[in-house]
This record gives sequence, structure tokens and C-alpha cells, in this order.
Amino acid sequence: MKGFHASAALLVVVGLLLAALANVAGVRERSVWSALSELARDAWGRALLVDVGLSVLFVGAWMCAVERRPLRLLVWLPLLGIVGHMATALFLLDRLRRAEGFTAWMTRRL
Repeated sequence: MKGFHASAALLVVVGLLLAALANVAGVRERSVWSALSELARDAWGRALLVDVGLSVLFVGAWMCAVERRPLRLLVWLPLLGIVGHMATALFLLDRLRRAEGFTAWMTRRL
């Protein structure tokens, strides 16, 4: 199972790095509010915002279902709202450290 842990951790870390690079590039170009305003004017942009909003909502509900310590949720849920799925990746990496396999990683209360 160590191979699975290492592979999953590598995927999460690479994803985090790519997301961080994309965010830095975006912020250098213009403000987040300016970009969101432009997205909201376009039908596809609104669809994207709804999609991301719902996915963050569902991930938050999943976090509540699988995290057994409520105090940890006080950290994870605001972080999810602020940095979105970068927090999801960190949450998965943290769970991976404590899990014994894929099923436990995704479904058990750790």
C-alpha cells in the first residue's frame, strides 16, 4: 500500500504546485474581483462559477461526513471557501497520511 500512498501524494503535490502557479499568474495579470466580474458577464463564465461553487459545497459536505474531529473542520471549511480545491488537495494529503488504503482514505472517519 506504500506505493499507492506515494503515488497519490505525488499527484496531490503536483496538482497543488500547478494550481499555485496558475493562481500566481492570474493575480499578476489582474485582480480576482476583475476576473470574477468578467466571468459573471458571460454565460459560460456563470456556468463555470456555478459548477465550482457546487463542487466546493459538495466537497465541504464530504469533509463534514468523513472528518471525525469538529475542530479540524473549523480549519478546513474556511480554507476551502478561501482557496477552493487547493484546500481539497491538502485535505486529501492530510487524510492520506492517516489512512490505511484507498477505501479508508475516501470514506472512513479518520
